[in-house]
Amino acid sequence: MDESVTWTIVGGLSGLFVSFQTCFLLLMKHKYVSTFFSTQTGNAWVQSFFVDGTTDEKKMRTLLSNKKQWASIRDDVKAWTLENWERWEEESPTWFSDAWKAGIDDDMIPPASLRKLDGGDGCRRRSSFAERLGGAGGAASTRSSRRGSRASARVQSVD
Repeated sequence: MDESVTWTIVGGLSGLFVSFQTCFLLLMKHKYVSTFFSTQTGNAWVQSFFVDGTTDEKKMRTLLSNKKQWASIRDDVKAWTLENWERWEEESPTWFSDAWKAGIDDDMIPPASLRKLDGGDGCRRRSSFAERLGGAGGAASTRSSRRGSRASARVQSVD
């Protein structure tokens, strides 16, 4: 295919794309147009779940996001979880599921509650694949084990 034909096709498709996007925005209700544009960063958006959240259900969404996105407010989130964990165990809100608990770092759970989750074996996370094969554990194994248990807990909660 000739290079000029290729550039003509690329230009035509680009023009169509811009036209469709413009039509999409013009046909939309004007009050919703602003939801497509923001100067807020992803980190600030995730942190707003906790900072601006008025209920525990809204604040807990922070913990479902990547930890790097809310690292700057981790101490506040940790204090909040430690302060409220036992109340959540008593009230058992719908979002306080096993899948959600599996995603929470051990240091953010009160020691007494952590012992209950441990089941007495001292480790609430399942062992890593390497450990099951007889290999040595360690920080990397623990990290991958946590990822594995979170993923399996999320899959179980979907089923």
